[in-house]
Amino acid sequence: PVIVVCHDISPADSFHLAEAKLLGIVTELGGTTSHSSILARAMNIPAVVGIQNATMRISDDQQIILDGNLGEVIAEPDDETIKSKLDKKDRYNFYKSELSKLADHDCVLSDGKPVDIAANLDFITELELINKLKIPAIGLIRTEFLFLIEESFPDEDEQFQLYTKILKEINNKPITIRTWDVGGDKPTFAFPELADEINPALGLRAIRVCLKHQDIFRTQVKAILRASKRGTIRLMLPMITRIDEVIKAKKIIEEERIGLKIKPGSIEVGCMIETPASAFIIEDFLDLIDFISIGSNDLIQYALAVDRLNEHVADLFAPFHPAILKMLEKIVVSANRMNKSVSICGELAADPIMQMFLLGIGDITFSMSPNHVLQTKSILKKVDRAVCKKIAFKFMTKHSYEENNQYVQQLREQYMDLY
Repeated sequence: PVIVVCHDISPADSFHLAEAKLLGIVTELGGTTSHSSILARAMNIPAVVGIQNATMRISDDQQIILDGNLGEVIAEPDDETIKSKLDKKDRYNFYKSELSKLADHDCVLSDGKPVDIAANLDFITELELINKLKIPAIGLIRTEFLFLIEESFPDEDEQFQLYTKILKEINNKPITIRTWDVGGDKPTFAFPELADEINPALGLRAIRVCLKHQDIFRTQVKAILRASKRGTIRLMLPMITRIDEVIKAKKIIEEERIGLKIKPGSIEVGCMIETPASAFIIEDFLDLIDFISIGSNDLIQYALAVDRLNEHVADLFAPFHPAILKMLEKIVVSANRMNKSVSICGELAADPIMQMFLLGIGDITFSMSPNHVLQTKSILKKVDRAVCKKIAFKFMTKHSYEENNQYVQQLREQYMDLY
């Protein structure tokens, strides 16, 4: 087993790395919400990203220590450092063994109020852990990670077989399948126009690709519709910014439903809210769809003009910026008022302080990497709904990121588990 040090990890790389026995990953590019970090968490591999010139500063066969919790990479550690880190590893392993006792327990606040949780799925291998932890649903299936789509897309039958396999392996629990979210930081050679984009994050990606290349979209929609006969499936559209995108996508879904002779209402259609545009016109979207899911990674990136892949501005990626909290409040309150289900499925979904804030705002589901579920149960049982409402109120009365960040640190010291 080794620690891999590289420039970056592509989805295609991760497809192969998922089967490898790695101790850790160090990359030169990325931040905590980049695809490298997301994939490392999904593979349960410690990772430190955004280390400039790491491939030049670390040589082959060099002894290093990687601390994923602190974001540290220590080259040629001395004996004292090694002992200290090994002691910390032992404490962490004991903490995880204690957390494992919560697998059979529901996620509830201290007052008994249930908290809705779901799992994100990036690799088929995660299904075993989802079952082991008895997670009641899959709230986000990132389909672009499940298949090797570097040069081409899977056909309808291949997709149908995989979607039905997922349903079968989790005993027909509800699943939410997000349609292709390619482009941006997930390029594919299947579309040559994606190769030379100057600013991929603002380019042809996600729903824009699907509506331009309707053949791959229709193929996926048909596979999802066919699989919906085997269990409860929700279909989710990524990076929606305009009403007409929803209308066009729903028209295609309806045409394929009729073509397959599937009864009306057999599948719910929702969309990701991950841009300021969609947040500002959230009520208009809610009139057209069945549910929404907040994609916090991109929402923060676009709202704060901070490239989440750029290590030089990683410190400006601020989830507790007042603008972000106000958008989240508007989204959750609007969905609750219109009686539409709302979830959050970005990396923020596993942040205990953000969870407390959002529970203080309203009803929401947290869809996260299955590796974070037990910690969520452990921390949220320390607070009740009244405390969450007080936390939310305090955040909403502060006017700067600095104030909010100080409050976040205070809450982390008060509620986070120590090991």
